[in-house]
Amino acid sequence: MPIIDTDLHTRVSTAWCQQLEHTSAEARHLAQRLAREHAVALVGHFYASMLEDADASEFLSHQMVEQRLAASLHRWLEEVLQGGDAATIETLIARQVEIGNVHARIGIPAHLVAAGARLIKQTLNGHIEQADADTATRFQAVHYATGVIDLTVEAMIAAYSQAREQSVKEEEAYRYFVGVKNIGLERERQQSSLLEWENSVVFQLATGAPLANLPLLSVSTFGLWFKHKGHPVFNKDPQSGTVVALITACDTAVEALQHSRGGDSPEARTGLLRQLHSNATQIKQLTQSMFEKMTELESGRDELTHLLNRRFLSTVLRREVALSGRGRKSFSITMVDVDHFKAINDLHGHAAGDLALQSVAAVLLRNLRVSDYAFRYGGEEFLLLLVETDVEKARMIGERIRREIADENVRLPGGESLKLTVSVGVAPHTGHPDYARTLAAADAALYRAKALGRNRVEVSPAGA
Repeated sequence: MPIIDTDLHTRVSTAWCQQLEHTSAEARHLAQRLAREHAVALVGHFYASMLEDADASEFLSHQMVEQRLAASLHRWLEEVLQGGDAATIETLIARQVEIGNVHARIGIPAHLVAAGARLIKQTLNGHIEQADADTATRFQAVHYATGVIDLTVEAMIAAYSQAREQSVKEEEAYRYFVGVKNIGLERERQQSSLLEWENSVVFQLATGAPLANLPLLSVSTFGLWFKHKGHPVFNKDPQSGTVVALITACDTAVEALQHSRGGDSPEARTGLLRQLHSNATQIKQLTQSMFEKMTELESGRDELTHLLNRRFLSTVLRREVALSGRGRKSFSITMVDVDHFKAINDLHGHAAGDLALQSVAAVLLRNLRVSDYAFRYGGEEFLLLLVETDVEKARMIGERIRREIADENVRLPGGESLKLTVSVGVAPHTGHPDYARTLAAADAALYRAKALGRNRVEVSPAGA
């Protein structure tokens, strides 16, 4: 269960109970009734203020508010004004803490939540002051609504601050962790990928190939790696932003020539070639410089399988949600669980279990691109984050992984061979700013695959 500082929790709980004790049932009912009657306007004021703020554009849209968030805020208002006994108050506080954690995962600035709550109080109190009730009841209702909403925000922001502090530490460490053990090897691999793209462009321009066939740098192996792994690692280095700008400039130049009228001439191709070569040279130099500045901190890698452990999962997911929210292609999550793993350990020993996990990890890596992520999520459970991949393609990858694992034999030290199967759950990111929704959907799909007999792939229903 999410927690906040014990002293703060006690203070909020005590103050909330006192609000209930010092407010008449009539005044509480007045605040509840008016909140219910004017819920649409109250929620509208809250989200209108958020949508007007530039900081909110990363994670909110009018469609999202209408389809999902407005109803949630309606329920929240009814819950917090309802009140109840001490046990109910504890449940409500736990709920506010969880909301604060969700805001931290999404990255909603705390000041936006506080500003929205202030607008709700102002609007609700305005309705209370005009209500057909005696002065004392109206006064108590205003005091009650204001106090309860302030207490919810206090609990939310406390949880938010604690969660954000932890995520900042993770993101700082992640800057120095590319997701590979050998930084020098990764540098050479990415420089080779960049050279491969440049050679492809040179060949096509020189041989007169159709301009429509020219590959964009942003969707090349190097471009995908830099967008999803390189840039978040290097993002505090000013050179990283320069690389992003140079990649964009390369694509813009290619697209400009592709769409120009009568521009496909030897001179135009030569000019494009010079520009792309100059940009690629700068990208190579800048990337090499940033790699040289890197120093490895505490490893984020699982020692047994050499996949990423869960340390940087939230950091990676926050970034992928942000990229998806900026209009780029979304991602899918695939969860893989080794079937009957306990029986493997019981029958063959833990050494055999370790070999089984290593074998599964090897199959996962063979089926991923350099821009994708593979995590050891739990004991015998793995998580794949497939960037810019829709759910059908993710399902196909999951099926290929399932089939390859089922077809392989794991050789044990004594000469025996071990057959493995896995259950797979797939879920697309549907646009909700809280990545925990996608994780839960993938986990539910995995549970369904296991419940339906294992050794199968199940996909989360659209919109789950």
